[in-house]
Amino acid sequence: MSKPKYKQGKQIRSISEFESSKCLWYKWRGRTTHRAVLISLQYRTLRDAIKHGVIYTAELCEEQRKGEE
Repeated sequence: MSKPKYKQGKQIRSISEFESSKCLWYKWRGRTTHRAVLISLQYRTLRDAIKHGVIYTAELCEEQRKGEE
C-alpha cells in the first residue's frame, strides 16, 4: 500500500473559517477530499461535520514536498 500524499492539518471550526480558507484539499472521514466536494454538500451536512470536528485542512506530506523540488 502506498503512503498517503496528504496528512491531517488544522481543524476547521466554523463555516466562515471554511469559506475564508484557501486550502483546496481537506481531510473528511479519514479521506482526502477536494474543496468542491465539501461545497456541494447540503449546508446542514457541512455544518454538522464542522460542528462535530471532523473537517481538517489537508497538508502535503514532507516526502511529497521533497519529490516536487
